[in-house]
Amino acid sequence: MKQSLAREEREQEALRECTFAPMVHQSKEKRGLEEFLEDQRKHVDKKRESVNKMKKDNQEKEEMEVVAQPKINEKSRVMLSGKKGETLPVHERLYGKSKKVNEEKEVNLTMKKSNRNRML
Repeated sequence: MKQSLAREEREQEALRECTFAPMVHQSKEKRGLEEFLEDQRKHVDKKRESVNKMKKDNQEKEEMEVVAQPKINEKSRVMLSGKKGETLPVHERLYGKSKKVNEEKEVNLTMKKSNRNRML
C-alpha cells in the first residue's frame, strides 16, 4: 500500500513536469454498412460531377480556340498572295505530291526491270 502510494506520487510528480496535454476525442459510433455505402455513393457522384464539369470546361475552351482567327502580319499576307493560284487544301496537295512520287518510283522500277531483261 505504501509502495503503491509512493509510486503514484512519483508518477504524478513526473506528469506535473509534462506540458503536453493531448486532446483525445471521444470516438463517434461506427458507421453502419448502409451509412458507409451512402457515403461512397455521394463520393462517386461528387467525383462524376467534377469530371463532367472539367470535360465541359475543356470542350468550351477548345471551341473558343477554334473560333478564334489568327492575325496575319503584312509579310505573311504578301507570301500568301503569291499562293492564291493554289486552291487545293494543304492535305490534298501533299497527297497529290505523294501519289506522284510513288508513281515515279514505280515507273523507275519497271524501267530498271525492263533494262535488266534486255541485257539478259
